[in-house]
Amino acid sequence: MSVKIVNKMGVITVENDILVDAAALAVKDSYGILGISSKNGKKGKAILLDDQNAFRGIKVSVKDNKLNFDIHVIVEYGSNIQSVGDSAAQAVKTKVGEIAGVKVGAVNIFVEGIGIA
Repeated sequence: MSVKIVNKMGVITVENDILVDAAALAVKDSYGILGISSKNGKKGKAILLDDQNAFRGIKVSVKDNKLNFDIHVIVEYGSNIQSVGDSAAQAVKTKVGEIAGVKVGAVNIFVEGIGIA
């Protein structure tokens, strides 16, 4: 999936990988997030993904001309999960909106595990 931005100069196409990378960077820079996790960890355990595999923990979809994200994360032990989730979701909306120039609808944060930094 890609996003097409039409302007008077022509069409700009933003590929899915760019959207995922932008979301991953925004989430990983958020307070209380240890990193992106796979959504289906082995035997119920969350797996912290490296930068090259972050796409496995992020799903992008389009609905009503807005991007929607499902992001699976591991939260730092002792953090307030609701505050961390709200902060990460807002960071994704801001960063992806700036980079891609499109509106971001829902950003769903799924906490797959808790870890120590």
